[in-house]
Amino acid sequence: MTKGEFAGIGIEVMQEGNALRIIAPIDNTPAQRAGILAGDILIQIDDTHLKGLSLNESIELMRGSKGSPVTLTLLRDNEKKPIEITLKRDIIKIESVKSHLINEHYGYLRIAQFQNNTAADAKQHLETMLKDTDNQLHGLIIDLRNNPGGVLTAAVELSDAFIKQGLIVYTEGRSKESREEFFASGEGAFTDIPIVVLINSGSASASEIVAGALQDHRRALILGNSSFGKGSVQTILPVPNENAIKLTTALYYTPLGRSIQAQGITADIESNKATITEQTPRLVITELNLARHLDNKKSAKKKTEPQTPAASRLLNDYQVHEAINILKAMHFSQH
Repeated sequence: MTKGEFAGIGIEVMQEGNALRIIAPIDNTPAQRAGILAGDILIQIDDTHLKGLSLNESIELMRGSKGSPVTLTLLRDNEKKPIEITLKRDIIKIESVKSHLINEHYGYLRIAQFQNNTAADAKQHLETMLKDTDNQLHGLIIDLRNNPGGVLTAAVELSDAFIKQGLIVYTEGRSKESREEFFASGEGAFTDIPIVVLINSGSASASEIVAGALQDHRRALILGNSSFGKGSVQTILPVPNENAIKLTTALYYTPLGRSIQAQGITADIESNKATITEQTPRLVITELNLARHLDNKKSAKKKTEPQTPAASRLLNDYQVHEAINILKAMHFSQH
């Protein structure tokens, strides 16, 4: 998890009843090459039906040694019968950070999970976006949806990049020794960029720390659904015979003292995930379509920058689309 590498097939999944829904195949993995699609429903792995299995148990069935085969049984829209796909496991390298420019001056930063180098990688992506926009980045979307968390220090370092000063997160338990505080360094290079953070019920742990810190410091609007609520600190305590006990010793709190555990981060703007489908009217008549219309010689054609395929796909995501509209409103209200 922390190194971003494991042996498996390369899909992101979520529990849905007695099956798993494919959120997305990871780029350049056996799952993507085998033709597994986002939205497919996984009902069986080899000879084991997933009914009654937990999410972790199902995931363990898909993992295995490099080169070993696994057969998935899937349900797919517009297919009358289940589909069987056999593929070979491989070493999966997870790309923790991705970014795109949308509409020329708005950035999209996807954090899939918090690994050791996530904060440093995210800063490099931000520097690139600033360079590509001639330091005219009007707003930023930080996508933490379905981010299960990871390394605490990476979450603190990422938050520090956007916060000028003050507390980022603290822990508190029954003993005074369990109190630990993490503060912004005051050296954040991106403290003035308007931000919208996307979260959902799959956003947990380190991603909730980032969302909570930016929300409490009023550095970002949080859009989506309430997060998972994983805000506990585990300590490994050694016991005889080379064994150990993992004990919950403290809870994480946001800068304003809100406990994350079993409560999560509540979105400022509730928004469910959906896909936007453009509907074009069959017949559109304007003055330009009429015979012998008057030409407007002074009018200039509006220049539009073509979107990259990835940016175009993002704009079909309703929550991303809403975030862009919010960032535009924030930018125009300041100018």
